[in-house]
Amino acid sequence: VAKEINHTSTNRAGCKPILSGTTKRQIALKFKTGGYATATEAARSIAPIVQTQVSPETVRNALREASFNSKRKPKALPLNAQRKKARL
Repeated sequence: VAKEINHTSTNRAGCKPILSGTTKRQIALKFKTGGYATATEAARSIAPIVQTQVSPETVRNALREASFNSKRKPKALPLNAQRKKARL
């Protein structure tokens, strides 16, 4: 019957999205302007606005959708010949 009357359902599978499109754009804008330095910082400041806990990974995913690439800070310097020699 739905095909006959060209009815498209608004129901979607899965959980409801935590961040709305407006919130995602707001996050991207604050990263561009320097309002946020890290995804963790952004997640903490957005949690009261959204009224739920937001994971930093959720923020990273939103940034990836907005063509931003996030990197984690390396825990140690990369090894080169000089550092290898110093370790021995």
